[in-house]
Amino acid sequence: MGAIAPPDVDEQFIADFMARLESFELPMEQFRDQVETYYLNTMLSLGNISAANFLFFGVQIIGVILMYRLNRIGFVLYIAAQIGLAFVPAVFGGFSFFGTATLGVTLFWNLIWVIIYWTQVRKFPVE
Repeated sequence: MGAIAPPDVDEQFIADFMARLESFELPMEQFRDQVETYYLNTMLSLGNISAANFLFFGVQIIGVILMYRLNRIGFVLYIAAQIGLAFVPAVFGGFSFFGTATLGVTLFWNLIWVIIYWTQVRKFPVE
């Protein structure tokens, strides 16, 4: 729904969000400005992020369906979608230390799932 009808991000929305963000204690307080900038950029790009996620989730589900049918190209589509989904927050939020750390954690998590699928794709029949 966010890709079709992104939420309105007005000054009140941003002020409420920043007030809520300030209520959380960060483990490393020196990165507060980077975290606030990252989330502000993310909030301002909600429609674009939703559209990009919609695209990558679509490619991902097509890849999963093709893998279910034992088609190896589905694995390639799945990998491409995972890489795209990992980069979406960093591209729209910014490549600060916080954005890069988020990208690294997301890539690591997605790599775990790619490896899990890879162990099964090796068993697919060769066409």
